[in-house]
Amino acid sequence: MIEKEKWIDDIIDSAGSIKREVPRSVVFDNILSELESEKIQKLPISKLAYSIVATLVIISLNVYSVLNYSRDLSNESNSEVELISNYNIYE
Repeated sequence: MIEKEKWIDDIIDSAGSIKREVPRSVVFDNILSELESEKIQKLPISKLAYSIVATLVIISLNVYSVLNYSRDLSNESNSEVELISNYNIYE
């Protein structure tokens, strides 16, 4: 047990001798210049308008199809027709 504690203490003591690395000033300056030169890309108005129009078309088609489907269901329920009058098929 004492050897294990000594080994742990040696590892902890060795961590105290680790030095923090400092990047070269050239690298740091390059990173800062890249961050400053990075521009925000704006979405053109035409693309924004096209996306709004496409969204409205899709929504209107969905609303139309739901309303048309519900209208078809209501028509079917009102006109129930008996298709088979005689269930004795093989006679």
